Amino acid sequence: MTGWKIPGFHENRHQDASPLITSSCQSHYSWEITHDSQEVTPPTHRTRPPRSLPRSLRVVGAAAVAFTIIASISAVAAGHAAPISRPVADESDRELIAELAAPSPVDPDRQIAAASELAKRGNKVDKNLRMSTLVDAKQPKQVRAFMIDLLAGSSEPIENVPQIKDLLTNGQLDSDLSARAIARFSFSKESSGLLHNLVLKHTDIVAFQALKTLSVVDPDDARSLSWDIVNSVAHQSDDRLSAAYKTLAHVEAKSDVSARNYLITKLSSTLNRPSASAELRDAAFFALSEMKSVRALTEIMNSKYEEPELVGGAIDENAAMLLELLKNDPDDAILRLIVRAMEIHPIFEFADPLKAAATKVKSQDLRQQIARLVERIPEAGVPLNSKWGKE
Repeated sequence: MTGWKIPGFHENRHQDASPLITSSCQSHYSWEITHDSQEVTPPTHRTRPPRSLPRSLRVVGAAAVAFTIIASISAVAAGHAAPISRPVADESDRELIAELAAPSPVDPDRQIAAASELAKRGNKVDKNLRMSTLVDAKQPKQVRAFMIDLLAGSSEPIENVPQIKDLLTNGQLDSDLSARAIARFSFSKESSGLLHNLVLKHTDIVAFQALKTLSVVDPDDARSLSWDIVNSVAHQSDDRLSAAYKTLAHVEAKSDVSARNYLITKLSSTLNRPSASAELRDAAFFALSEMKSVRALTEIMNSKYEEPELVGGAIDENAAMLLELLKNDPDDAILRLIVRAMEIHPIFEFADPLKAAATKVKSQDLRQQIARLVERIPEAGVPLNSKWGKE
């Protein structure tokens, strides 16, 4: 699946690796340790480019997994000489956590080292200490988030940590931390009831992440719940609707034509509704793009969506489908759609098939249009993006 992009997280899990720490200094120092797990991200990115961008800071710990935590540190503090202190490896778990929580550390690099050391220790960090730090509202949020990562380890089953289930059920964590916990821990169908209830109970990022996870552990329940949400738009939050759109785009793309067309109609309606928020329109746009359907792509290209670079991204995502159609004697309507798409986002691999298709076209205007496009593709085109064919 694509499109579950949310800041601060990365999808794929890494095994043991030597630490690589990179820091940057602009108006402040920042450090980021990237945990590879499910992403906890806002449902949509209005600036999402057609192709993904590299992460700027990455730390892969030597533990079984790495962890993500971002802290901003005053650049003024960086100007002070670091005091002589013992190696972080000799510090206790509690001392390392205290270093992370320091509001104005004298040595930012040491705080980075403390985070890396905790990541290495992983599950060896005292569990009661991890849990008490998580529930301590006086601790900085990024430190509490780090405790979730340490408790989850390499995707610990939620059933093994009943305290986390209780915190989610009772709403004792704020939305960001709850969503992070849902993303970090492993859920099974046994816990689908918890996820279902979280979707109904919350209207924010928690609902989004819970429905996303439910779609993996119990697709049938997620599909049913998603249709309930989509069919009662007036009573739903944007986060709930965004997750429902994503879930249904994945499920119904392979279902019968009537269900698929009904969903496309719903998504197109949202995409073209001026009163819908920009975020919700984005969610509908990405869902349509991910359906890999001629009709869905046509709806995108015929809409008044004001993000031309993202329209190019949708064409990029659907290019393999369009190329297959082009090679199989498309009718004039499909051919005109392909030509329009390539005028917006030209791709090298389309040049020769377009030239061949033009020989069978009766319309002189269309043949001329194709000829101009074929001439332009070598200069303005890009290679076919193989990433989409792997999903």
